[in-house]
Amino acid sequence: MNSDFGKLKKAFIEAVVLLAFTKSRKKRWRNILRNMDLVGDFKSFLQFILQERRGRVLYLELSDAHGEIAPGYIKYFQDLGCSVDVVMDSSVARENPLYCIDGVRFFSTNPVLAPLLLRAIRKSDYQIIFVGTNELYQYKRRFFCDVYRSFCEEHPSKMLIVEHDLKNIEKSFYLASLYKNRRLVVIRNFSDDPLLSEVNPHFFGCFESDARSTEDMTTFVVAGGLGLERRNPALLVEGVRYLLGKGIDDFRVVVVGSGRPDGFPDDVAAKVLWMGRLDYPKLYETVRSSSFFLPLLDPDMQEHHKYRTSVSSGSIQLIYGCLIIPVISRVFAVAYGFSEETCVVYDGNEIGMAMERAIKLSDDERRALTACLEDLKGNVVKKSSSCVRAFL
Repeated sequence: MNSDFGKLKKAFIEAVVLLAFTKSRKKRWRNILRNMDLVGDFKSFLQFILQERRGRVLYLELSDAHGEIAPGYIKYFQDLGCSVDVVMDSSVARENPLYCIDGVRFFSTNPVLAPLLLRAIRKSDYQIIFVGTNELYQYKRRFFCDVYRSFCEEHPSKMLIVEHDLKNIEKSFYLASLYKNRRLVVIRNFSDDPLLSEVNPHFFGCFESDARSTEDMTTFVVAGGLGLERRNPALLVEGVRYLLGKGIDDFRVVVVGSGRPDGFPDDVAAKVLWMGRLDYPKLYETVRSSSFFLPLLDPDMQEHHKYRTSVSSGSIQLIYGCLIIPVISRVFAVAYGFSEETCVVYDGNEIGMAMERAIKLSDDERRALTACLEDLKGNVVKKSSSCVRAFL
């Protein structure tokens, strides 16, 4: 039955794409339609427009990314006594980002139904409409505040939008207007700009922070794949080869988010467990059960400069949320407020030596680093909660 429905859905999508879209838009809309839950999204839409009671806050995620930030932002509002409704693109929702959050009314949507849904939201009495991602990646990275500008202009005092790249502010007139009116939220305010509200979302559920101390084998984890835009796989190769050259073999590296890249050396790959893409619960479980986190950010790569000036690395959210000690370049440690009391820091290309130091840490030393990291996280939560309180 499911197989027949899948075939029917695929045939329907191909027919719609063939008839309705120009050649340049066919590939993009084919991917959008394939990721939709056509029946589920329509049922969810009907449930939304028929519900009589609304929450105080609407969390809105119409982009096909960033499901990991949703539970953290929602929890800040819930902890301050706010009821929250959630509308999320179904391609994100199917990866179960809200598994650790209770007490929300959830509705899925897609790019076809989103405009209709926003019409229904216009008639609602939400106090805050919180947009989790301004950049709509499935629309060739157009901005929510531009695609749905009339919606935003109707609710200027209600709108809060998370901007994941500060350089986008100068690309959109309306985004610049939100910025001037202090309605932009960022995950990391690198320059302490008083017009930006730093609210750092990193809640992925509760767990025991010292559960790793009895492990026999050290596990380094990399989350998000090994694409050069986000991390430098050469650092991983260098680190693993350094350890093997020193005769250190009782470790492994777990890579979540992609398979083995083309050309990745066999000697290093033998120490790597390639997990591929995981849903959010399995991702967090994998990170929590690991010993150390490898962001693999490289200060010598131009592509990575943004991760200390305008874009907050998702690795930092995992480090806070899973309380896992990072092995990180000093340049990026400073940018995110880390120190040698909260992480294993290295300079230049000394990642191998840093990984060796991490392996040789005693349980007491690891617990001390984790305790300091937990204190840092607590300060981040207090600052973020204070910003959210100011919105209410």
